[in-house]
Parts: sequence; C-alpha cells; structure tokens
Amino acid sequence: MIKEIKKIWNKEATAKDKWLLFLKTIGTIFCAGFVGLFIFISIFLIFVGAEKKHRDDLAQQNAEMCQTASDLVVDTNITSSKSMEKNAKSIFNFLVGTAKATPEAACGILGVWQFESQLNPSAINASSGATGVAQWLGARLVTLRAMAEKEGKAVNDLGVQMKLFWKEMNDPYYKNQGSLKILKEKDVHKATKDFLIIFEGMSQNPEQWFLESNGQGGAGRYAMADRWYTKFKGNKIEQSIMDSATNAGNEQADIVCAGLNDSWREEVIRVAKTQSKTKYFMGNPQVWGERLDCSGFVQGVYKRATNISLGRTTVQQEKDFKIIDKEQAKAGDVCFWGDKGNTHHVAIYDGKDGVYEMKDEKYNWQHTPLKDYYGGQPDFFGTIEGTKLGEHLVSNAPAMGGKWRWPSPSNGTFAEYQDFGPRNYAPAPWHDGLDFGSANWQSPKILACHAGTVVFAGDPASRGLDNSYPNGLGRAVIVIKDGDLNMVYQEFSTTTSSIRVKVGDKVQAGQWIATRNTQHMHLGMTKHDWVSAQAKYLTDDGTWLDPEKIIRDGMRGKK
Repeated sequence: MIKEIKKIWNKEATAKDKWLLFLKTIGTIFCAGFVGLFIFISIFLIFVGAEKKHRDDLAQQNAEMCQTASDLVVDTNITSSKSMEKNAKSIFNFLVGTAKATPEAACGILGVWQFESQLNPSAINASSGATGVAQWLGARLVTLRAMAEKEGKAVNDLGVQMKLFWKEMNDPYYKNQGSLKILKEKDVHKATKDFLIIFEGMSQNPEQWFLESNGQGGAGRYAMADRWYTKFKGNKIEQSIMDSATNAGNEQADIVCAGLNDSWREEVIRVAKTQSKTKYFMGNPQVWGERLDCSGFVQGVYKRATNISLGRTTVQQEKDFKIIDKEQAKAGDVCFWGDKGNTHHVAIYDGKDGVYEMKDEKYNWQHTPLKDYYGGQPDFFGTIEGTKLGEHLVSNAPAMGGKWRWPSPSNGTFAEYQDFGPRNYAPAPWHDGLDFGSANWQSPKILACHAGTVVFAGDPASRGLDNSYPNGLGRAVIVIKDGDLNMVYQEFSTTTSSIRVKVGDKVQAGQWIATRNTQHMHLGMTKHDWVSAQAKYLTDDGTWLDPEKIIRDGMRGKK
C-alpha cells in the first residue's frame, strides 16, 4: 500500500493502481473499525457484567441485612404502658426481635426517642401537635391515624406506632439514605447520631441534635442511649422492669381472686380498662380509643380480646349472646337494659356487681357499681360461652385430668443445674422449672406432658416479655392450662414456626406440640398468671411449682 501511495505522489500511478489503493484503503478502514467496535463491545460487556455483579452483590447484602416490609409480618400486639421502662423494653424487643437490630442500634434509637417523647406513645407536643414516641407530624401523622383506624386501634397504640416506624424504615426514601444500615451498627453513639440525622431528618439542624446534653445541663441523647444499653445489654430482663410487670399483675389481682380464671375473660376485662380516656359518641363512625357508644365499646372490646365480631347495635348483640341469670354471670359477660328485642344499653360485667361501660356524653367511660346504677338494675345478662361465636374460647371447665408423661419421647436424666429449686450458680441461684437439655434428652420433639387447653402459643414479646435466648424465654412459648395449673413450655426455639398448636386447641398427653432448635426446653408450672409469674423466676415463694414432682406423682397416680 505504501508503494501505491508513492506512485500516486510521484504521479506514476495508473488508473488501476488508484483503484486498488482505494479498495485497500476502504478495507483497512473497515477492518480497523470492526476491530475497534469489537474492542468497544467487549469493554462494554465487561463493564455491564461488573455493574450487574455489583448490583447483585448489593441486593444480596441488602437481603441479608434486612427483611423488607412486604416480607415481614409485624406483630402489632405490643403492650403500651404508662411506665417508660416497660415501653423501652417492648420497643427494644421489637427492634431486636422483629427489625433484627443490634442491641447497640436499638439503644441508640431509644435514646433519640426518649429525648423526643420520653418513650410515651400518648405524647403530644402542645405547640406543634407532633404525636407518639417518634413525634410524627404532618403527612406522617395522617398516615399514623389512618393505620390505627384501619387496624381498629388507637393512635397511641405502641404496636401501631412500631408498625409505622418499620414501614417508614423500609420506604425507598429512607432506605436510599441508609436507614436499614443503622440497624446493624455496633456503636451506640454512631447509631444514635445516624438515626437522628437519617430518620428524624436533622442533618441541617445541628443546633437541635442535643447529643452531649439537653442544652440546659441535663442528659443528652447519647447519655440516654448509654443508659438503655447498660440496662439491656445482652437483652436481659432487668429487675426494675420485672418489678413493674409484677405490679401490673398485682393491679388485676382483685379480678383474678374474684374467680376470673378463664384467659379470655381476663383479656376482656383488660381491654375494657384501656378505654378509660375514650369519649362517648353515639353514631358512626365509631373510633376505638377516641369515641364510642355503649354497643360500639362492647363490640370493640370483644373483637380485640377474643377476635369475635359482634353486631353493631344492642339489639343485634342480644342475638350474639346466650341469655343467662345474674347468678350465672362471670366477669367478661355482658348485661342489657331494656326489653328483649328492644334494648337500649349494654355493658361488660366485672364479676363483682359492677360494669364497664360507655355511659353517656356527661360521664363517658365508667366503671360503675350496679348498686348505685341510676338506670336501675340490668334486665338480663348474656354470655358468649355456649354460642357458635364463642365455641373457640377456653371454657372454665374442670380439670381434664388423665395421664402424665415426660415432655420428650427420649429418656434422660437431670443434671444439677437443670433441676427445679436452689442450685450452685451465682447469676441464678434459684431455678423456677425443669430443663430438658439436648445432652440428656436428645430428641428435638416436645410433647405435652399432660392434657389441657392451649391458652398461649407464640412470641412472648407480644406480652411484653424478653424473647431472647438463652437469657430470655426464646421466640416461642406454649402455655397449656388444665384447671388452675399453667404448664409453660419455653426457651425451646428461636422462631415461632416450630410451634405445632394454636390457642384454643385441646391437647392430650404425649401430643407433639413443638420442635426444639435450642440446647434445651424449660418447663415451668404455676397456678398464677403465667405472664406476671415470670417476674418471680428467682424467687422461692411458691409462685412456681416443681414440675418433676408433679409429673412423677401424676405418673404414679397421685393427686
């Protein structure tokens, strides 16, 4: 090609040479272009492949780091309390258990929220109207109210507020700023600051951070977060919180002593008490926690306590209940005023000649003694027991009795640290139950040691209890009741999916009720309320009974 160019340059080229040069030039350009295109495509594909791998890696990291809101079932049955420490414990359990946060991140969030609201789900800023533990405002507050109404709960319900928080944390707006990465942080102060900046949106307002102090010489967010980390490190139940749980149990002692032994009846009374600040409002819409009339109150209580859907009006509710005499009525039953088919008022009987009711616009919610009732005595009483609607409820039937057995298909022995009673172990010198460990009782199957009715099956965090393992009760607890005896199976699993029974099931001795995936299953037995009894796990006061003795006596036929 060089020769042809020289010929043309020296004017020696023929027409044929010029034509050949042209073709060669075109061919060279084409080949060079093809090679260039090939190189470009190769580089592009390498880049795209690397980018796709990067995105896939990020997606995998994100999948491992968190569960999205669509994948995660959020349990909104979280107990709200007037006690900041009890609310802190419930929030901590939610963050660590449901949101999979590190203890450091959970306590950082608690520090931010304590500064904002004292962890009070009912907190309302007098000037701005910001509401709840996270002080939601504007469109976010509108969302909170809509979510509460959809679930039939109050705006100040802690479970609803945690559900909104989790929804927001998974919102693309917050995720893109790294909201979910905060949950994996291992430094309390870094988690506190990052959460404040990202979730609370204060990156441009450092004058409002108050990290070191509150600006007036008091504790700042860091100190508040540090306090919770000291208290909850290792996710242990602190004695002060357990004392609060004990006190809460004592507040209902008068009800329990009055013969309210059925778990659903206890729940009806508990839920009825939650509406003490609700205003009376006749008509629609009825708003739980804000405005209710008498039948809306009874309808809402039964829905939340028993999952039974009653009629809307008193006349409709007459048909839902079985009519009984006053002498047969127990706490949690209802009473009506007016002729049958034309009633005008309904209330919930407390079992002690009093009622919980939405009275009228002057008195709103009341706990009223019947002897002082201005409208006269109820015309008749009703119970949900014995009706089709109430067939799933736990009745107060006498003990099933029957045989006893060990809660494991394998045979084993008990080491000193597994036995009930005193033991040589400084952190816990008293053991409130009997442990069936994998070393001595190798089968993972958990069997019912005695017949009874399942009164609880799920995550103990829903009752405000520590669901960690091994320091807490684990993520799964089953409580089977026979007569006045509660048999509590705990610490056997890190997930509720291992439970094979549900509330209301009648089980027999030897029935497979769960599968163990931890080192041991702890069996406790008590004749007290099993939730409040957890506060006495280190106390030898008769709250907890010796399971080994009860089972051995039962197998020998002793009463």
